[in-house]
Amino acid sequence: ARKFVLLSNTEIRLWQNYSPFLKQKIYLIYNPITVNPSNKNENQLSFKKFLAIGNNIDVKGFDILIEAWQQQKSNWILQIVGLSDSDIKQIQSLIDEKSVKNVEVFGKVKNIQDFYQNSSVFVLSSRKEATPLVLIESQAFGLPAIIFNHLLGALEIVDNSAIVVNYESPINSLAEAMDKISTDKDLYGRLSYYAVRNAKRFSEERFKEQWMKILE
Repeated sequence: ARKFVLLSNTEIRLWQNYSPFLKQKIYLIYNPITVNPSNKNENQLSFKKFLAIGNNIDVKGFDILIEAWQQQKSNWILQIVGLSDSDIKQIQSLIDEKSVKNVEVFGKVKNIQDFYQNSSVFVLSSRKEATPLVLIESQAFGLPAIIFNHLLGALEIVDNSAIVVNYESPINSLAEAMDKISTDKDLYGRLSYYAVRNAKRFSEERFKEQWMKILE
């Protein structure tokens, strides 16, 4: 019998609505974490860095993020990682146009683990998103997340480990969230704790166990 393995409950609901006959054949298996958080720094708040990762400015909402960054009041650094050369030029033009400070832009990197280890908060400013592996990986390093409330696939990954902000007023709500988490140590500690706990759901061991059950 055929079986359909999907990456999120959101996708499962969409497929079930499309074809009720698939209901008994659909299984959920999240992507596993393949980075090694064994060297996780226990005081990541001290780095004072927000991290965003992606390869498309429009889809990942990096233009929204830059405008929100202009409004926020922290003295932290924003790092955007994973862009092509042309997108780097485009985002740099926006940074220059807005006279935004404390933003560092990187292309595609092989050492993404180093960025997780040396950041404090993961920001998902996407306009569209399914089940982002980078969000799962950031949880393993204890990074609290800031995500928009319309990203249903991402929301099911975080469990008390994120500040969920309103996509209807994306710039203001994102800026307010960044200000809040950069000044509230208790909030940061609580979200970081839940991030590490959440990440255990995405271990390679659990991934293998789930596939073995399906293949029995």
